[in-house]
Amino acid sequence: MNITTIQKSAAAFIVLGMMLVASTLMIPAQARAATCTFTSNLELGVESEAVRCLQQYLNANGFTISTSGVGSKGYETNQYQTKTVAAVQKWQTANGISPATGTFGPVSRAKYIVLTSPAVPKPTVPAPQLTTPVIPTPKPTSTAQTEARSAILDARDAHEDAMDDYENAKDEGDEVGDSKALLVNADKKVTLALYAFVDEDYSDANELADEALDLIDDALDEIDGSGNDDDNDDNNDADEGDAEDAIDEANDALDDARDEVDAANDDGEDTDDAEDLLDEAEDLISEAEDALDDEDYEEAMDLADEAEDLIDEALDEIGSSSNSDDDESDAEDAIDDAQEAINDAQDEIDDSNSSSSRINEAEDLLDEAEDALNDAEDALDDEDYEDAIDFAEEAQDLADEAIDAL
Repeated sequence: MNITTIQKSAAAFIVLGMMLVASTLMIPAQARAATCTFTSNLELGVESEAVRCLQQYLNANGFTISTSGVGSKGYETNQYQTKTVAAVQKWQTANGISPATGTFGPVSRAKYIVLTSPAVPKPTVPAPQLTTPVIPTPKPTSTAQTEARSAILDARDAHEDAMDDYENAKDEGDEVGDSKALLVNADKKVTLALYAFVDEDYSDANELADEALDLIDDALDEIDGSGNDDDNDDNNDADEGDAEDAIDEANDALDDARDEVDAANDDGEDTDDAEDLLDEAEDLISEAEDALDDEDYEEAMDLADEAEDLIDEALDEIGSSSNSDDDESDAEDAIDDAQEAINDAQDEIDDSNSSSSRINEAEDLLDEAEDALNDAEDALDDEDYEDAIDFAEEAQDLADEAIDAL
């Protein structure tokens, strides 16, 4: 029987179709579904359509952003927030990416490409000839590489511990200050240190890991004094800085008080008791400096505080006072109330199911509230307690408006 041209064409189309089906089946399910193109790092706070695509990919492959509401399957957003960070960390851990920082950077993007690329059939190669294998001599690990690796691991572990401290403090309603921002920056430093390590720039990796540890120390210091733990020998930098600041403040207060006592003496007042108290304060400051030299930072701060108490007593003796305790206390209370209001508003935003536009409006208001809180803290440092209270109340009002915006 002769095969017509039409029959030949039909047979060719059938074979071609079978080949296309077979090649499609060779592609993993997550690769066929993937449409994301990532041209830059994705991290906490980023807003872009790439974030939405990443969320869709994670939800489709078992790394759920949220089981319901914003971020759930079909309701993905363009905002890289804490739930996205948590899902990315799970994905990184599952795919052997360490440290699992939650930032979708170069290493994660490269892994994503590998996971979502279509499978390529292995080419047929001739059978290998039986020859004596040459075993390459392993490249020795340098001291610099070992030190850099150790520094990165230390920074990663310290960051994880600090994050636990932050979450615990936040759950208990404790003061957390700027610790969140400091820990986010520390996480970025750890990630950059890892990239430097991969590029074999061990000196830079070491330096970045050290910078991360410094930021972590500062964050712990913000969390209700958590950074001032004498048992934590690895985090003494913040304690030393606090002790130095306390001694400097005591010395400044002593100088100012001596000027006031001298002026009172020139006016004919009896200043003997005040001068004796200032002499005792000076002795305590000297003891505080000795404790600082011995790295007993807690003792140094206690002695400096005692010295300031004596200085206040000396000023009381001549009818003067360097502090308005009631005003200062009111300002501190107002700042604490504002910080608590900001924390509550941030929790409301994180858990909100509102539209993206409402969430964006709330976050903008919360940013303004944090700026006002920073102004209040600066005014408190300058002993301008009235301004501190005004700024703190403004911050609290903005935090309330942020919640209302949802």
